[in-house]
Amino acid sequence: MFTKRIYDAIKAHAPMNLCDQCLAEEVGCAAGSVGDATGAFGLTSEFSRYPGLCSRCGQERLVTRAS
Repeated sequence: MFTKRIYDAIKAHAPMNLCDQCLAEEVGCAAGSVGDATGAFGLTSEFSRYPGLCSRCGQERLVTRAS
């Protein structure tokens, strides 16, 4: 249900790195739901998912960004 909203949020904030917690706050869902979507997005050439610094909260976390 939130997958399209998560996808759109990552694309809208490109090229920022966004952690699951910040994405969850952005779209209004649980971080676990975001993790399922971003994990799948990270397997595509359209997105990158890796440990890094979140551009929004500044925390060192697993982040996703649009390629």
